[in-house]
Amino acid sequence: MSLAFRMMYSVGLTPWDHGMVPPELVELVSGLTPGRALDVGCGTGTQALWLAGQGWEVTGIDVVGKAIAKARERAAEQGARATFLAVDAAASDIDLGAPFQLIVDYGCLHSVPDSTREGITRTYARHAAPGATLIVFGFAPRRGPGPKGAGRDELERRLGEDWTLVATKTDHSTPAPKAFVKSGRPIWYVWQRR
Repeated sequence: MSLAFRMMYSVGLTPWDHGMVPPELVELVSGLTPGRALDVGCGTGTQALWLAGQGWEVTGIDVVGKAIAKARERAAEQGARATFLAVDAAASDIDLGAPFQLIVDYGCLHSVPDSTREGITRTYARHAAPGATLIVFGFAPRRGPGPKGAGRDELERRLGEDWTLVATKTDHSTPAPKAFVKSGRPIWYVWQRR
């Protein structure tokens, strides 16, 4: 899947990179005290840069070097306190420093193959501070081209040992191709580290 994302970034075909911070994310983060935040699958840094503007010390990670280069460029232009690293979120050997109080996954997990998902969920747990908040966004499970999706049952199975589900919120603002909307609006899942 990372090859597909690299190819799509190289030709500029990135419909998910709409430059908008979803109001649902703004609402879900608004009550949290800023600390260290990790943006998993950060792309060109839209959510990470917004978090930095809210007082968070942000690290954004993405497997696509071209996306990370753009995120770094945007951070420099804005003078934002954000670090962007070209790393695979599923790799077991990544070291991101001190633990994070907030981890945001805006569509990374739901778009990777099953074989990669376990590594990503281990990264969440390995880099989370006690009591950390994890916010995962994704479309409902679906067939066809594009992201496979990830539903509540799968997330509870993958995260249940380390995290407690504390809230869900239906997304009403994220632009999406009709094929995805037909399979159900995307959902925001909020978890707390045990």
